[in-house]
Amino acid sequence: NPAQPTMPSSSPSPTSSVRAIDWPTIAYPHLDLSAGDELGAPQYFDLTSDGIEDAALEGLAITPGGNSYTTYIFVFTVPSGASEPALLATLIGGDRADGAVRLTGVDAAGLHLARAIHGPEDAMCCPSTEQHELWVWDGSQFNEDPTQRHVAPTDQ
Repeated sequence: NPAQPTMPSSSPSPTSSVRAIDWPTIAYPHLDLSAGDELGAPQYFDLTSDGIEDAALEGLAITPGGNSYTTYIFVFTVPSGASEPALLATLIGGDRADGAVRLTGVDAAGLHLARAIHGPEDAMCCPSTEQHELWVWDGSQFNEDPTQRHVAPTDQ
């Protein structure tokens, strides 16, 4: 019997781009997609100015047995040669009409967010205003630039 050749063990191949990620298969802090939590479509840009495109996604964690939820913004990158995305940041919003965040854009300036503000005359479902924020990468984390903060009517 001739010796059988041995096959090298396979390792995950490097992912060429953050756009190649199958986002619903990734684990997220605070979310359980199999339990009904939701994930928004990714938005792409080199948010960290390192020459590698990053992805920002909205997450929605639904409170079991209620009509409440908590919002999140997740930012991922794929380091050179890596086969899996790396989580750079998780920005936590509030509940529905009180502090919920949504991603309104990504560009060279950073992450553009709108945060729900519940007014005294607003129904619990429907905030009438939101605070627009810009979150900027400082080399290790995202920080809000308070000089860019402004309040406007909710764009529904």
